[in-house]
Amino acid sequence: MNSINKILLLIFCASNCSVLLLSNASGMEDQVEHSPIVKELQKIVESNDDLRLNLEKALKEQEKGSYWHNRKMEDIFDFFDDWLVFLPTTDNPEKYSYLFNEIYRRNQNIRMLLRQPLFIDWLEKFVIGRGNFMDSEKSAGNIKEWVEDSTVNIGEYEVPSGGFKSFNDFFTRKIKSGARPIYMPNDDSIITSPADCTISKIREKLNTETIFEVKDEIFDVKKLLDNSTLANRFLNGDGAICFLMPSDYHRFHSPVNGKIIEVKQSGGLYFAAQDWTNYFFERRRGYFLMETSRYGIVGIVPVGLADISSINFVRKENDIVQKGDELGFFAYGGSAIVLLFEPNRLIDPIYVNNTVYEVSNVKVKMGQKIGSLKDESMK
Repeated sequence: MNSINKILLLIFCASNCSVLLLSNASGMEDQVEHSPIVKELQKIVESNDDLRLNLEKALKEQEKGSYWHNRKMEDIFDFFDDWLVFLPTTDNPEKYSYLFNEIYRRNQNIRMLLRQPLFIDWLEKFVIGRGNFMDSEKSAGNIKEWVEDSTVNIGEYEVPSGGFKSFNDFFTRKIKSGARPIYMPNDDSIITSPADCTISKIREKLNTETIFEVKDEIFDVKKLLDNSTLANRFLNGDGAICFLMPSDYHRFHSPVNGKIIEVKQSGGLYFAAQDWTNYFFERRRGYFLMETSRYGIVGIVPVGLADISSINFVRKENDIVQKGDELGFFAYGGSAIVLLFEPNRLIDPIYVNNTVYEVSNVKVKMGQKIGSLKDESMK
């Protein structure tokens, strides 16, 4: 082979080797590295043939139109990676909760699979990881969008001089003094709204047979109060549910004047897509039982709902509180508050049409009058 041909051959080899190296490097770049939490899920699935095969089968059974139609196992891992660091948007803040709901909503087999202790244990880690992200500065990217949303009305809130440091910092923002006046604060008979919320009456009287729902979660009053010895005081009484939207103020306050005679947090970590807790573990919730001067006991039950939520209490047993005093706050996630009243105590609630006793949903602000209580001497 002459010298010219040798040179051409060397050039050809060198160029092809470069292309091969670049191709391999490009392929390596395309391989996404899962987060440590999702890697744990991957190990669980890959080491459990029954779980893996049944998950693959469940994915194949997804209907057309479902987000999960024609998806593969790797798509599940990618999905949780994305969810872990999802920044809520004003137009679709609970996006991933509802997308995940689709994978098991009409599939009994996958609901049973996801009840396995291995997955439940992993899910708790995921919830904690997501919560840590929402507490971190990395979650602050979408705050400007929320602050500028007209439904938030940021002018009513205290804004730190350096701005909100995380999404939960924004989500648990404090109201400005005077922005939520308390209706007749010294009148013990008046009930005020515990939060900015949409409120409606529980249709049935409270008892251990008639169940009621909080965002698809089924409760009776004893279960709601974690079998408190005082739960019987509310049997045949009245109740209301206050739903908080993502853009609402997420601190909750006392609706009555009184003394906290019992306080407790119960339930575990949770998600709250529809039917979630029927198949995993109890929703996070807590309660305050408030003894009033002459109007019986009032129950205030914060319940965590969509995506992730944490319930934080700032009051304790034996505290004396006035209407409007802060009891606690919800970190990021959907939230609700259940109000419980003893039998024959509740008068003229604003969320009921008294003529035909039909339930209506009413949007209220914290501190606004929502009803009255009957004196025990008038029972």
